Amino acid sequence: ELVIQVDSSITYQEMSGIGSSLEGSTCFNLMQMNESMRNSTLEAIFDPIDGIGMNLMRLTIGTSDFNPLPFYSYDDTNNNEPDNGLSSFSISADEAFVLPAIKASLIYTKGDNKEDGLTFFASPWSPPAWMKTSQSLQGGAFNSSYIDVYGEYLVKF
Repeated sequence: ELVIQVDSSITYQEMSGIGSSLEGSTCFNLMQMNESMRNSTLEAIFDPIDGIGMNLMRLTIGTSDFNPLPFYSYDDTNNNEPDNGLSSFSISADEAFVLPAIKASLIYTKGDNKEDGLTFFASPWSPPAWMKTSQSLQGGAFNSSYIDVYGEYLVKF
């Protein structure tokens, strides 16, 4: 018989929060719901009193492989022409679903303590296709000659 004992007086590590991700497909599906259903769902996820109180969400920098097609980066160019100055950088692809879902989720995480808020962290899925050996968001490897520009790309996000 397996017995698990918990000693709450001993701490091994701290948790930053409990959460999930607000990547493109999740946001797309949330924004397809009618407003009442979406609000009920967001409340159930984020509200610390009337829901489960998730307070940590991952965002993707550009598209993830879970997104509805077409995949995108924040600096897509015609024919994958290099854009070392990042003049084509834009988050406009996120305006339809991702940004509205993030904004809506914040409504249910407000509290009196700073700990009651929603914390976001972002992770890149793919550099822009023009920074890759395959010239594609799918597959290929990072072309290390763009390391400095990629750093600027991440900072711009």
